[in-house]
Amino acid sequence: MALSLVLAGSAASGARGEPIYHESGGLVVVEIESIPPAKGWSEGTELSGYTGRCYYMDGGGGDPLVYKLLITTPGRYRLALRNRHDFHDATLENDCWTQMDDGPKVKTFSSQRGQWTWHTRHEFHGGDKPEAAYDLDAGLHTFTISGRSKNFSIDRFHLFLDEKGREALDPGLAESGTGAPPVPDLKVLKTAASHLQQGRLGPALADAERRVEARDAGEAEEARRVVEVLGTYADKRREDLRRLKASDPATAASLLGDLARQFGGTKRGSELAAEARAWQSEPATRNAVQAQQVLAQIEQMAQPLLRRKDAGGGDLAARFAQELAAIGKAVSALRKRYPDTPASRKALELAARLGASVAE
Repeated sequence: MALSLVLAGSAASGARGEPIYHESGGLVVVEIESIPPAKGWSEGTELSGYTGRCYYMDGGGGDPLVYKLLITTPGRYRLALRNRHDFHDATLENDCWTQMDDGPKVKTFSSQRGQWTWHTRHEFHGGDKPEAAYDLDAGLHTFTISGRSKNFSIDRFHLFLDEKGREALDPGLAESGTGAPPVPDLKVLKTAASHLQQGRLGPALADAERRVEARDAGEAEEARRVVEVLGTYADKRREDLRRLKASDPATAASLLGDLARQFGGTKRGSELAAEARAWQSEPATRNAVQAQQVLAQIEQMAQPLLRRKDAGGGDLAARFAQELAAIGKAVSALRKRYPDTPASRKALELAARLGASVAE
């Protein structure tokens, strides 16, 4: 038996405790039921062949299911939903909405019916129906699935670099990590086991470190295993964040601080906290944080226009020229003051999506 660790508020979790799935080797694997079902979605077990505990079925217009992803290897990622629909007409009850970050909601469909399939395509205006894919920078991303068709079922989803090929479509692949690796069943270290089950890595590590020299051989062996596993986990997460820091220093520093707090009360936690403070004080990190704050203001300006655009609100340029000009001016100012930041790149993408002109 193994203890499955769920980390609340750690480098593996978001601000409200939601899990963050870590890309590894150009692959992210997520079971749909790893977060609770949103309104309009129901758990299903009647259709055989699903993986994990269950699948989710859309009851018709289900609310958004929101997943956090940490990408450290940038590139073009294909999206494969393991889905099923059984309506006799394969063109009906066969789709959902998907959205990456603040991008548009896109109809995402499958034309294969009556079986679990990876067939996943986007459908854009004008009838373009390419394989579903996203260009992802290194950093945190938010992937959202919303209901569109009653009885459309989803088992899991994979995001993977093109070069991964068919090996990325193995439904037996383990879910991407969100926390420390499972720890073997602890028969003696009950206190450490309780801490681990609650995601309290610092207290678990401190308890194990006190007992590595125990006279009882079984107790000492369990303690050494806990220390080794948690140390390996911390080192791996720190290396991931060091790679992320090159392209997204603000996110990397924030997540390293979260990891340090999870290991609070230990030497490991103190070392991580010192490194996080050093990262936060670097000019590149401060610039990235300030740029993100400016981007948030621009996104707030853009939200009404984005809603109109996604709802098919017609020619924005003709009706909202003044608003678009203001957004373009704000984006230009951000890019001039904070060049080469993730916020600068995202702001330019936002302007392009709206059709706002940005002076170089």
